[in-house]
Amino acid sequence: MHALDSMLGNTPEQQLVSRATDEVLLGTDWALILEVVDLVNSGEKETIREVMRGLRRRLFHKEPVVQMHSLNLLQALMENCHEPLHEQVAEKEFLNDLSKMATSKNLSQEVREKLLSLVVGWASAYAQKPALSALAELRARLTAQGVDFSSATPSIDVSARGGVSASSPVAAAAGVGALVMGSPVHSPGPGLMPVEEEPLPIVLPRASNGANSAATSSAAAAAPEHAVEREEDDEALQAAPAASLPPARG
Repeated sequence: MHALDSMLGNTPEQQLVSRATDEVLLGTDWALILEVVDLVNSGEKETIREVMRGLRRRLFHKEPVVQMHSLNLLQALMENCHEPLHEQVAEKEFLNDLSKMATSKNLSQEVREKLLSLVVGWASAYAQKPALSALAELRARLTAQGVDFSSATPSIDVSARGGVSASSPVAAAAGVGALVMGSPVHSPGPGLMPVEEEPLPIVLPRASNGANSAATSSAAAAAPEHAVEREEDDEALQAAPAASLPPARG
C-alpha cells in the first residue's frame, strides 16, 4: 500500500468509507455499511487502520449530513466488529478527535446529540474492560470540559461482544432483529433480506389555541348541514322541467 495514497485518502478502504458516508445519500446505506463491517472483520490490522483514517476524515467534514453518516458507521462498527476495531477506536488520537468534535461550537445540535449518545453507551458498555477503559472514561473527560450529557441517552448495543448483535442496525439489514437507529434499509447486499418498513402513522396537526379548536369543531358541525343543502339542490335540479329550445327557423 502506497503511503501517499493513504495520506490522500485514495486507498480502497478509505474510498469505501467515503461512499458509505456520501453527502448525496438520502439515508443510511446499510449495504455499504455491511461492506465496511465485513472488510473490518475479515481484514488485517492495517486494513482496519485505513478504515479508521477514512472515518476520521469524514467525521470532520463540513457537512452535518456526512458527520451523521460517519457516526452511524462508527456505531455499526462498534456493535458488529471485533476487539481489534474497538482498540483502535480507543486509541488516544481518535478519542482526541471525538473530544474536539464534541466541544466544537460549529457542531450541529443533531450531530452533537448523536455523538454524546454514543459516548454515554460506551461509558457503561466498557466500564469492566480494562483494555478499553479510555472509551468508558471519555464521558467523564468531556464532562470535565463542560460538555452537558443531561439529555443524552445510550444508542449502542455491544451485547454481542464483537459479533453481530441481534438488535443492531447491521443485523437488521441482514434480516435479524429490529432496526435501532431509525433509518430504513435502502439496498441490502446479495443474499440479504430487506427489513419491511411499517407505514408511518398519520398525525393530524394540533390547534395552536382554543380559538382554532373551536373553529375546527364549528366547521365539523356545519359539514352535515352543507351536505343536506347540496342534496336538496340536486333534487330540485332533477325535478325542474328541461328548458324548451326556440323553434328552428327555416
